[in-house]
Amino acid sequence: MRYLAGFMMFAFALAGSGLIVAAVRELALKLRRRKYFRRTTGSIVRVERERHRRRPGEIRRRVAQYRFFPVVKFRNEAGAEIVFRSETGDGGRVSKYRVGQRLPVVYDPDDRVPPMIDTFAGVWLPVVFLLLAGIVFAGGALTIFFAFGARIFGGG
Repeated sequence: MRYLAGFMMFAFALAGSGLIVAAVRELALKLRRRKYFRRTTGSIVRVERERHRRRPGEIRRRVAQYRFFPVVKFRNEAGAEIVFRSETGDGGRVSKYRVGQRLPVVYDPDDRVPPMIDTFAGVWLPVVFLLLAGIVFAGGALTIFFAFGARIFGGG
């Protein structure tokens, strides 16, 4: 038991610290590059649909649930056409996104940060989710430490 708890504590701490480091690096990059960002308007060329996968123990829904991610096309200041799939989207039975719909886009002309939909969710939500996931995993490691620490390290 103590080896399993020790392994879990180590794995959770490693995963949590990795996620937190990734979040801080992405946040720092976006903040550093923010002054170089350019804003423009793009249009949705297609909406990619992914079926929501049910987790074990999750209640089965009568109607299928999907996640929708817009694929957006825009022209940068040099006139080049750029197409990207948004990291954020929406969920449900039907998407709020429509082909041809115009959306605000923010991009880095030096391409150090990928293009994003210019909303709080589009720019900052991936960082927030990474950070929250890291905190949850680090909290799991601390919980294991406080619950089993004496047995893991003390041999009792």
